[in-house]
Amino acid sequence: MVAWSISPINSLKQILRPLINYRLSTRLGDCDVRVPVTMGIGRQNLDNLSDNIYEALKGLHRPGALLVDIGANTGQTLIKWLAVSGAEARYCGFDINAQCVAYVERLIKANKMANAIALPVGLGPSLELASLAIGSDIIGVDPGASTNSDLRPSSFYTSSKQGVVVEASPMLKAVTKDSTDVIIKLDIEGSELQVLQAMASWLADQSASLSFIIEILPPHELFPDNVNAYRVETKREIFALMRQYGYEGSPLSTHGKGSQVGTKDTDFLFKRVQA
Repeated sequence: MVAWSISPINSLKQILRPLINYRLSTRLGDCDVRVPVTMGIGRQNLDNLSDNIYEALKGLHRPGALLVDIGANTGQTLIKWLAVSGAEARYCGFDINAQCVAYVERLIKANKMANAIALPVGLGPSLELASLAIGSDIIGVDPGASTNSDLRPSSFYTSSKQGVVVEASPMLKAVTKDSTDVIIKLDIEGSELQVLQAMASWLADQSASLSFIIEILPPHELFPDNVNAYRVETKREIFALMRQYGYEGSPLSTHGKGSQVGTKDTDFLFKRVQA
């Protein structure tokens, strides 16, 4: 009997690795962005980058502005910010999914971004271990993964993983302490309200110029009434909370063209109301 050897498998991996792990460039605006693709992770960053968020970031950008990306996923917003700000872009990303953060770190390194960092934690009211509900995703970076499973029907989620959540206000105070112009992008699949509530003490104490881009998912025609009612109430509470701190919101799709909030809008820009 011939003993089994794993060396042919390892040899095959060496041959295949450059075929499934590669780096391409994509152009957004006047910027060529280097996009690493590792075992399929990052492939989505090569398409459909010019959208309402990209246009909003162009309008919000000021020299030295810091983007705090809460829900970094695989760097979709980082790429847009890089295209707007260049390699000197100031960026701090958070994601509870450590696998996402590992990819974002590769993206930062590939584009030689000296002022960018990604941290493998979520933000919340206190330090805790949280469960991240995941849909059908074989590579582990599901953009619909959420610590709030009330956002979708339970049948949407097929697995879960654990991640670390840290206290929001002290973390935000630390990462923004030297910044006078800060953009907060908040896209965490249904936990936006909870994180906004958790950052309340930091938000109430702010003198910096703040702008928020917040995803608020609307009702879905295929979802049950209780899930859609939850989404409607969450949207109402987010607008009420932001208004409490002096911010008014309008959908990115109509920003600059009026403030009518459409039922299908998902991304909203909140800016401080001038006294």
